[in-house]
Amino acid sequence: MGDKLTKTTRQICYIVTSVISFAIFIWLAVSVKWHLSFIDKIDSYEHHVLTTVSGLSTTTVHFLSNLGSPLMGIVLITFIALFLCYQKNFIAGALTETTMIVGNIIAELFKIIIARKRPSYQLYSDASYSFPSGHVFDTTLLVLVVITFILPQIKNETYQVVCGLLLIIWNGFIIFSRIYLGAHYFSDTVGSVALAIRLWTLMLIIKPMFDKQDSDD
Repeated sequence: MGDKLTKTTRQICYIVTSVISFAIFIWLAVSVKWHLSFIDKIDSYEHHVLTTVSGLSTTTVHFLSNLGSPLMGIVLITFIALFLCYQKNFIAGALTETTMIVGNIIAELFKIIIARKRPSYQLYSDASYSFPSGHVFDTTLLVLVVITFILPQIKNETYQVVCGLLLIIWNGFIIFSRIYLGAHYFSDTVGSVALAIRLWTLMLIIKPMFDKQDSDD
């Protein structure tokens, strides 16, 4: 009974988180599309704050930032999916791969729909649209997948916590790097995180349905 209640509570949390993250993403998308002034003010302020950081090698930041590219995200999530399938966790493997691919398609569609130009102060030229950030979306989703399916396999709880913190720091660095390099506005990165959380929670919401079907078979 207690286990069933825990699962129900967890599902409710996923649903609430999914609704909130989706609302944030749509609110940002509409605000960016309509060029609302408060978005411009927030983006300008965040860019000013982050670019005051000195002593950083732009080349190094750019190189590390590329490690969070959509291509890298798809490659890494494929390795994770194959690893999960190797462990006979076929449903988790299939869902993670599908979520990443579908997510990238959705992100690209919104780039076209919103059609937000990149910041004029780019340090490295990028011709595609700005909202949302593909780098931040893929990295956030990748981190969430690792925390959900890989870290629980580490028996030492201290190692779990340390690895989880390192993943969160890495995700934070990718967000920072995209703004620092002038590749994205702050709102682009927040929208990407919201979209990643939305799709991650949807994956966790539907997973039990497939698990039950698989057990019945």
